[in-house]
Amino acid sequence: MEEVRVSFIIVNWNGEDTISECLDSVASQTYTDHEVILIDNHSSDRSLDMARKNHRLDKVLALERNYGFAEANNKGLRQASGDYIALINNDTILEKDWLEKAMSVFQSSEHKNLASVATRIIQYHRRDVIDSAGVEYYGLGACWDYKNLPKNSPRVNKQRQVFGACAAAAVYKKDVIDRIGFFDPEYFIYFEDTDLAFRLRLYGYTCVYEPQAVCYHYGARRSDRKNKFFIEYGRRNIEFLFVKNMQGPLFLKYLLSHCVYESVLFFFYLSIGRAFSFLKAKTRALNQLGPLLRKRQKLKQDLIQRGRFQHLSETGQLFLRFRPWSLWNKFKKSMWTYQNYLNSE
Repeated sequence: MEEVRVSFIIVNWNGEDTISECLDSVASQTYTDHEVILIDNHSSDRSLDMARKNHRLDKVLALERNYGFAEANNKGLRQASGDYIALINNDTILEKDWLEKAMSVFQSSEHKNLASVATRIIQYHRRDVIDSAGVEYYGLGACWDYKNLPKNSPRVNKQRQVFGACAAAAVYKKDVIDRIGFFDPEYFIYFEDTDLAFRLRLYGYTCVYEPQAVCYHYGARRSDRKNKFFIEYGRRNIEFLFVKNMQGPLFLKYLLSHCVYESVLFFFYLSIGRAFSFLKAKTRALNQLGPLLRKRQKLKQDLIQRGRFQHLSETGQLFLRFRPWSLWNKFKKSMWTYQNYLNSE
C-alpha cells in the first residue's frame, strides 16, 4: 500500500493508567508514515510527564485548562500536517495493523465520497464484547453504536456503510474536515462525533466501517459513579444534534417522534433516580436555543450555496428505521450494563 501522511491526535486528560500502553500501540503500527500529536487537557496526574519522557511525540500541546474533548481535538487539528487525521482516545489500545487496515479502505476504489472510516472497538476488559462498530442514527434523535453486542455477531463482522464513526478510534480525510469544519466546541464531550457525522452526511460524504481495524477501549471508567455527568452533557447534546442538523423537511418529519421519545426517556430516568439530571440537561439545551438556531441557519445557507439542500431526503434514508420496543430494549440494556459496570469498580 502506498503510504500518505497520517496525523494521530490524542487528547489526554488524567490518563496515567493508560497513556503509555496507548502510545506504545501507536508506535508499533505497521503503517509508519504518521505523526503523533498529544493534546493535554490540563491533567492533574503524571500522564503528561510520562508521555513526554517515555514516548516519541512529534507535537505536544499542554492546555491551561480543560477545553473538553471537542475543542481539544480542534486545537490538535490546527497542528496536523497529515492528509488524514486518526483520532484515538488516550485509553484506546490499537492492534498493530489498525491504521493499515483503516487506510486501506480509503485507498479502495469501491467507496465514493468517503470522508471517514469507523473501526472495530472492543471493550478492553471484556474482549468478547463490542464497544462500537460505527455510529447509527434514528430519525427521532437516538444514537446506536452496537455497544454490548457479542464480538462474533454477524452485524459487526462485515465491512459496510454506516452513518458515522465513533471518534474514540476513527480516521478522517483532512481536506474534507478543513472544508466543512471539525467538532463543535459547544458539545464539550459526548456526541460531537455524531454531530460531525451528521454534517458529513448532509454534505454528501460517506463513512465505512472496517471490522479488520481492531482496537480495545478501557471505556468510561473515570465517569461519575452516579452517571450525572454523562446524562447532563449527553442529553443536552442530543438536542444540539437534532436542532442544528435536522434541516428542512427532516425536522418537520421527525420533530413529533423526537419529542415523544424524549418524554418517554424522562420516565426512564425518573425510575432510576436521575430525573433532575435529565431536566437540567434539557434546560441547558433550551438556554442555548438562540445560538443553536443561528448555527442551524448558517448550515442551511452553506448547504444551499453548495447545492446540497435539495438532497436532504438522501440523508433521511440513512437513518435507522424506528422500532419502538427494539430501541427501548437497546437503551435499557446499555444503561443497565453501564450502571452495573460502574457499581463493580
